[in-house]
Amino acid sequence: MKRQQPQRNHFRAHLGIVLGASLIHFVCISWILLRRVEVYSCFEDLDLFVNAFWNTLHGRLFYQFDMQICQLGVHFSPFLFLILPLYALLPDPRTLLLLQAAAASFAAVPFFLFSRKMLKSSLPAVLLSLAYLFYPPLNRSLLSPVSGFHEITFALPFVFLLAWAMLERRWVALGAFLILLLSVKENVALGVAAWGLWLLLRKRWRLGGLFVAGGVLWFCVAFFVIMPCLQGKGSFTPGALTFVPAVSLPWQEGGCSSFFRSCLRLATDPLRWRFIAEMLTPVWLGVLGCPEAMIAAAPIWMADLLDRRESMRTVYRWHHMGIIPFLFLGNAYALCRLQRGMDRWTQKRKRTAWDREKSYSLAAALILVSCLLSLFFMPFSFPDRDAAEISYRMNWDKAQRVDKVLSQIPPEASVLASFNVLYRLAGRKHVGWFRHAHRRKWDYVVWDAELKKPAPPNFQAFLSQNGYQLIWREGGFLVFKRF
Repeated sequence: MKRQQPQRNHFRAHLGIVLGASLIHFVCISWILLRRVEVYSCFEDLDLFVNAFWNTLHGRLFYQFDMQICQLGVHFSPFLFLILPLYALLPDPRTLLLLQAAAASFAAVPFFLFSRKMLKSSLPAVLLSLAYLFYPPLNRSLLSPVSGFHEITFALPFVFLLAWAMLERRWVALGAFLILLLSVKENVALGVAAWGLWLLLRKRWRLGGLFVAGGVLWFCVAFFVIMPCLQGKGSFTPGALTFVPAVSLPWQEGGCSSFFRSCLRLATDPLRWRFIAEMLTPVWLGVLGCPEAMIAAAPIWMADLLDRRESMRTVYRWHHMGIIPFLFLGNAYALCRLQRGMDRWTQKRKRTAWDREKSYSLAAALILVSCLLSLFFMPFSFPDRDAAEISYRMNWDKAQRVDKVLSQIPPEASVLASFNVLYRLAGRKHVGWFRHAHRRKWDYVVWDAELKKPAPPNFQAFLSQNGYQLIWREGGFLVFKRF
């Protein structure tokens, strides 16, 4: 008991460090996000989820205004039902951003528990957890205004919890975390199946078979049965693949030959490979020491390489969140493999054995330093068309006056608004972007010309033909009302 007491105290101290670091990370990320909401920065797709949650609370199950279907038909994410009660308590777009930041920040805690069990030492687990919190693609994806809110971020803690339950042989917890992970998004199931292949390579036959079978079955049922029904089609059609970020269906335009040419062009795009290098450089040890861990991330890697959208060429986006946990699991496995190699080398040379905790801590410290250096010195790429959205901030005093004007718009009124305003107005039945102008007679039109996006085609003609009059203007911020 006397020997176990210091170890227990060390564990509590190290766990407290990770919890404290996670809390600081959450507070910093949250403060930046809340400030950006207050000055009307852009948050991609946040308006869709705000509108979907509002509609659910008012009797229309996750109905979203863009595609005018249930959001679960776009991406099958039953996990949204767990977020719904929290949003009902505080129906505000900032609630969703804070929940997303909490999931990413406090995922460091289960990763610490997994690393400590794997490495049988707390100090290197602390260093690896800090490296995760400083990992540049994670923070840039959370903070980028063009990332907004997306459910894939909630996969981060569940991947680490699942890995921890696997090591601890807590099978009930493993089943619960597996179901929660699968419920985050339908394409996460492909990552689970790929994780099963990794387990099969490590001769974990039962677990590997469970992951492969469960992942494939969940994806097939969700993608080929449930999502088409929620889209109102009743059965699967090839066009449904356009709802999956991983597929853009180039073969619909020019047949199979066009498809393969497009895939080859996308897979050899230097900017996409630059993005991959930017993700792998800070976690070089896991890439070199445990390359098979990349198998679990392979479906998302292929999706990113073969997607035709410009946004897939940057680490500012959310699509790559599913890759991050597997990179750090690979780091922990690589440390174990490195130590085993060093033990064999010392035995063969008949030299003094390396201190396990010191060697682990040194390697983990190198990973932490790599993440810190990458955070400050690596030039992260993003498409030029996103530059204006990333840099846009409204003057603080002007934002306060805009708040007062928008608060006067009746909650039952229909609103057509620009990208950086709509998530503040999405808690109503009828909202839309300017590409939705043809859908109905909108009561209000809100346009922020200072966002430096081109005005919608025939914008002035649309206003004059539908009887809109300017009721408020400050600089480039315009509010019109139909009389």
